[in-house]
Amino acid sequence: MTQKEQESAWLYEVWAWLEVNRKRVIAGAVGALVVVVIGYILFWKRGQTELNADDALLSLRPTAAASGAKPAASPEDFLKVAEEHASTAAAERALLLAAGRFYDEGKYAEAQAQYEKAIGHDASGLLAPLAALGVATSLDAQDKVDAAMTAYQAVVSKYPDSPAAADAKMAMAFLHESRNKPEQALKLYDEVAANRAAGRTAMEASTKREELLKLHPELAKTNAPVTLPAAIPAVTNSAAATNATAATNTTAAIATNGPAAGH
Repeated sequence: MTQKEQESAWLYEVWAWLEVNRKRVIAGAVGALVVVVIGYILFWKRGQTELNADDALLSLRPTAAASGAKPAASPEDFLKVAEEHASTAAAERALLLAAGRFYDEGKYAEAQAQYEKAIGHDASGLLAPLAALGVATSLDAQDKVDAAMTAYQAVVSKYPDSPAAADAKMAMAFLHESRNKPEQALKLYDEVAANRAAGRTAMEASTKREELLKLHPELAKTNAPVTLPAAIPAVTNSAAATNATAATNTTAAIATNGPAAGH
């Protein structure tokens, strides 16, 4: 049987199979189409849900308008958005904004609770380092220094490349200074100042470092190794004396008789 005849036979077999299983094939095609349509509807609905959540959040002001016409939203307003749109990304932002408003009002324990909820909402998201730093800052504001130190260190350990890590190091340095531990503070200032990605925080760290060294000049690095010049071969006293005498005689001869002929 030639190749052309084999291909024709294969086509007839496929056609015969389709005739026998026509209902099953149609049902499968319809089922696949239904899955695609349902997926599209869910995708569209998800997008619409996110848009609605964003609109609800954008309608609130975290701070009062300059004209004073519209006051700042309360923490409860942001918490309402987070509750009504719990499955959206806007919910995490709403929790952070609520925490910030609580912090501004001096309600540090409430702020801490909302920052922790934001971390629980998405512990690996882009806003997670900011939420973790918020927890540490809230503990710091409550004078829970040991707990704040642990929380700041957690920010540095979990999110070492984030801007929040540099801010956490600065806060830890301040606490070390308040505890009269300038050596630890200086080490942290050095780390932040050397981090070019830290931007303005690095500049602040450099300034704080200089201020700390003025208060504690003993911390300056005065024991840096000194590079000595290469050793000069030793010259014996007799050789040195001979060379000095020869140089003196030559100089005297030039001064008396002028330059030698041919020079």
